[in-house]
Amino acid sequence: MKKMAISVIFSIALTVTMAGAQDYILIGWNDLGMHCANQDFSSFVVLPPYNNVHAQAIQVGDALNPPVVLTTNFHVTYEIPGNTYSVGKTNFWEYDSLIFGVNLPDNIGLTGNGLTGTMAVEENFSWSRVFQLRHLRMPT
Repeated sequence: MKKMAISVIFSIALTVTMAGAQDYILIGWNDLGMHCANQDFSSFVVLPPYNNVHAQAIQVGDALNPPVVLTTNFHVTYEIPGNTYSVGKTNFWEYDSLIFGVNLPDNIGLTGNGLTGTMAVEENFSWSRVFQLRHLRMPT
């Protein structure tokens, strides 16, 4: 099993379950950029805490074999190193039922995802996941 990782704002790990020492490229990106979110949801909501990540895995080609976009026989996971929880950084989970009509488990966002998980393959052969995100506060 070969494992590769790429860091953007978070890390994405690619686990390949194919035999052989072939070369792979994993490209990761986020299309939301800097994202606003409330710390206090008791009286005003801009957006719930969330963000997204996309990835595409490619098997490197050579002079005889073109590159191949990979979609089977492995999985792509995501994590945000150093940021393993959101509860306590915002009161979102105290108001999720009142504002959004759902009672979410702690640290799980509106799409059912947390700060770590397995990405889902999409029709365009990339992996995608929308997840809840509450960044760490910078020291003052």
